[in-house]
Amino acid sequence: MPFASNVLRPATYKRTDFLFSNLEGLKRIAQQVEPFQLIYAGKAHPHDEAGKAVIRRIFELMAAAKDILPIVYIENYDMCRRELLTRGVDVRLNTPHRPYEASGTSGMKTALTGVPSLSVTAGWR
Repeated sequence: MPFASNVLRPATYKRTDFLFSNLEGLKRIAQQVEPFQLIYAGKAHPHDEAGKAVIRRIFELMAAAKDILPIVYIENYDMCRRELLTRGVDVRLNTPHRPYEASGTSGMKTALTGVPSLSVTAGWR
């Protein structure tokens, strides 16, 4: 089953919940094209209340989509897990508001391992 990954610093401009804006579309893809699963990972700074709210929102959306497709959120995200995630996915998803993604270093790391990126035109692209 293919994997899509969204490894992030949960800043609001990254629009981490954007993928869930069309649950019916996700369901159609999973049923009619090919089943897939999503992996989210990331950690908010202890004082970043907006980032913590983003993570809570992802968990709410995961619950709403649980019958549509498998989604996992990897807690305690660190450099070791990042390396495993960037090597083990089929596509990296990036949906920030333009032009706020300055350099997209996580996307660059993923690209170096040969993983294609599905992204908006922002930063490095």
